[in-house]
Amino acid sequence: MLLFENRWQARKVRWLTISFAVWCLAWLYWAWTTLENYGIEPADGGALRSFPERLGMAVVIALCGVLPLAGMAFYSSLYLTRIERHGDAVLLTALGALRPVLHRYAVADLVPGKAYEGRVSGRISVDAPWLTLRVTDRKMPFVVDLQAERADVAAIVGLSAGRG
Repeated sequence: MLLFENRWQARKVRWLTISFAVWCLAWLYWAWTTLENYGIEPADGGALRSFPERLGMAVVIALCGVLPLAGMAFYSSLYLTRIERHGDAVLLTALGALRPVLHRYAVADLVPGKAYEGRVSGRISVDAPWLTLRVTDRKMPFVVDLQAERADVAAIVGLSAGRG
């Protein structure tokens, strides 16, 4: 039985991940050119800087590109796009960094998570409610975005509370 399906919001997360990959490539290119040329420009002093100095600057620049992509890849591994119940088993589909990843757990392995309103008010207001879905023997919970096309919240909460 299908309890949750999220295509539209998952597509947004996938595009954001792709955008961060492009971002990362640009920063890595900048890091490489810095490693090769830092100091040559007249504004930089007109003389090639020492290798340790160039390497240090290149590493800082590379981290500015890699860390957001790594964070997005990690988030994608927790972001659920589908929850299906098959008797005493639950099939969870996470977005994954490159492709969807399937996880199969027994219903008894699910632990109640928390619900979050996801409201932020300011110049731009956000209303993005979500749930966490915990699994025993797993440190990080899955993220259930409640802006999905199909979300049977009562069944998901009941499932993780052992009532499902």
